[in-house]
Amino acid sequence: RLNKYVAYVRVNKVFECPPERVPYYGKLGLQRFGAENRYARRTIGRSVSADLATFPAPEVVLEPDEKDPIFGGVKVMDFYCPQVIQYPYAQDAYFLLNCRYRSYEDWYLSIDMSKYPRSKVHNTFNCGVEDIELDASRDGIHWHRYDRRPWIAQGKPGSFDALSMYMTRGMHLVGDEIWMYYIGINDPHTGNADVQDQYTLSQVVLRKDGFTCVEADYAGGEFVTPPLRFEGAALELNIETSAIGLARVEIQDAGGTPLPGYALEDCDRIHTANSTQHTVTWAGNSDVSDLPGTPVRLRFELQFGVKLYAFRFAEATALDAAPAGE
Repeated sequence: RLNKYVAYVRVNKVFECPPERVPYYGKLGLQRFGAENRYARRTIGRSVSADLATFPAPEVVLEPDEKDPIFGGVKVMDFYCPQVIQYPYAQDAYFLLNCRYRSYEDWYLSIDMSKYPRSKVHNTFNCGVEDIELDASRDGIHWHRYDRRPWIAQGKPGSFDALSMYMTRGMHLVGDEIWMYYIGINDPHTGNADVQDQYTLSQVVLRKDGFTCVEADYAGGEFVTPPLRFEGAALELNIETSAIGLARVEIQDAGGTPLPGYALEDCDRIHTANSTQHTVTWAGNSDVSDLPGTPVRLRFELQFGVKLYAFRFAEATALDAAPAGE
């Protein structure tokens, strides 16, 4: 998009700790940050260059904030080893698979820390647990964190990914599925060389565009898009209704008035659908070829637990009449 190289790297951001934590961070702060009341947390930086050999200092584009874990006045969460992907199947879509690292510290966890290694230099811990969060962006700079839920949660106790996980690079489109991979470790980031032979590569399989979705409450809901310009002759949905869910779509002008023939009441209810390309019809008609170039809004009505993953305008296609699951 920029015709430049973009690097996402770790930035160790420095913070001041409260007086009661100075005995713990004293040597670390003096050794690395010039004062004994300082400590650092990992954040995600971005650097852009026209020359692959020379990058300027990165700017922080994503970091834990005041809503994330803070105990005793100390931030105890890092963003670590991010994988950033410019998604090739949508316009201006970037995904950041963010490794969230929460530190083990003995002042807020009732845990026996004696079994974990301390730094021989400044006597602090560097261990904790990790999961994967999904973040998204339109420009690779401003990121949305989707309610901060884990996108890949830790496994059950004793499993290969019970304590730590790291995404690998890239994704693979296989039919209507996206395949991705991560490494899991049943070890809390101790750096213990004895567990390296336990690293396990695991596959993640999701539907195309299925990173997240708009999911209706059972009672139903609706939303309206901003004004859109599009090319194409049919509106296709990546949607899952299961047995009970129902959905309809209305096409409005830029001011919010339904276009004749495309009102909500004209839309054939979408049902029994589990498809990445379900064609919307209005009284049996799917043709929207007279509308491209004109700003329109889409009003979606979703009922009884429908999941809407994506929509797109495509060339005219045969109606998607396949039963759910096919």
